[in-house]
Parts: sequence; structure tokens; C-alpha cells
Amino acid sequence: MGRISLWNPVKGADYLFVDQTIGENFRISGDAVLVHMYEGPTTDAQGNPNPGIGSIQDVLFLTNTSRRYNPNVIELRGHHEPQDVTYDLSQFGVFLSSDVIRITFHYNDMLDAMGRKLIAGDVLEFPSMRDVPIFDNAVGINRYYSVQDALYAAKGYGQKWFPHIWLVRAKQMTSSPEFSDIIDQAGSGQTAGGVGQGIGIMPPGFTEISSPSGNPASIRSALVLILNVSGISSENNK
Repeated sequence: MGRISLWNPVKGADYLFVDQTIGENFRISGDAVLVHMYEGPTTDAQGNPNPGIGSIQDVLFLTNTSRRYNPNVIELRGHHEPQDVTYDLSQFGVFLSSDVIRITFHYNDMLDAMGRKLIAGDVLEFPSMRDVPIFDNAVGINRYYSVQDALYAAKGYGQKWFPHIWLVRAKQMTSSPEFSDIIDQAGSGQTAGGVGQGIGIMPPGFTEISSPSGNPASIRSALVLILNVSGISSENNK
């Protein structure tokens, strides 16, 4: 008689049962997150256009200052814990300190929807964190976070020692050159699906999704203003 062991290198029916149960939990109770997939820099270090996703534009500082993003936005369901907004008093003033979010996704649903894992450089858009209009003639803006790193969640391993959950740490996006693709899409209403109305994707029926003047430039300026305010807070809390 063979010895009893939970470990089996072959993912069998037990793994599928646990994975389907975890996936259903995410699909029922997860927050809708819109993913802007990173496709690589606009040019590589030699100036060649549209290189692969693993290319480095600036080999000295290992950064990509000009990025390409897929216009086809994908919706995933994720779990995260809402954070209280806290303020830090410093010699330069009062700044926000809650600009980092940790969110988990069902691993196999992520692969089915995206064709790959979430990686550093991807941008997450949160309609649930939409900023309501707070300025004269302003519009509501979805919250954007840039993925910093991603890995298997420790709590996401099942009884068969296979992972089911992908953990992402993301930082609030700022109005910087590398995100110009996303800002331009949001400012011009070019996000895929036709329901973005220029301010990220939202279903029809929200009165604050249209610019009062009908000018996409005013929408873009509102988005840049909010991102710049967030950027000041983020930069002073590094």
C-alpha cells in the first residue's frame, strides 16, 4: 500500500475543486479592477521603435520613461482592504500617506483574461474609488495605481501545495511622462469599449462622467490636476 501524501506533481480533481471554489469567491465578492496592460517602452536603448515587453529604454538608470499600453482594457476581480486616509505633518506641510494598495487576484482567472500575470508596469484603474467632482465644472475621475511588484500570495496556497492567488502591490499613479498613453486615452475617451466617456471606464447613467463644456481637454486637465496633487503627496512620502 502506497503512503498517503497530499503532494502530487499532477494537478488533479482535488486541485480543480479548490481552485474553482476560490475563483468563485473572487468573482462574486471581488472589486472590479480595470487593467491597462503594459506592452513595453516606445523605443529601446538603440532607438528601435516598439520593442518587446522586456526591453529597457534607459540602461543606465534601468527605467522606461516612455511606455506603451494596450488600449483594450481588461476587467479583473480582486480583493483588497480599503484604507483610511491619513495625513502626515512635516516641515513642508500636510501630506497623504495612504498611496500604496495591496490587492489579490485569482491566479487562473487572471491568466485566462490577460494571457499573462500582472507585472510591474501594469496600471490598475478603480471605478470603486472614483473621485467625485470637487472643483468648479470638474468631473469625476477613477483612481489609478501603478503596479510596483507582484508575487504569489502566501495565504493563497491550497492543501495540495499549489498557489491559487496572485498578490500585487501598487502605488498611486502620478501625472508623469511614462503614463501619457493612459492619460491621453482617459482625456480623449479612447479607452476600449466606448463607455469611458473620457474619464476611465464607467457604465452609462453617471451624470458626472461628461465634461460640462464637452471639451476633452477639460477632462484631461482635471485628471492631470488630481494626479499631480497625488504625486506631490507621494513624492514627499518616499
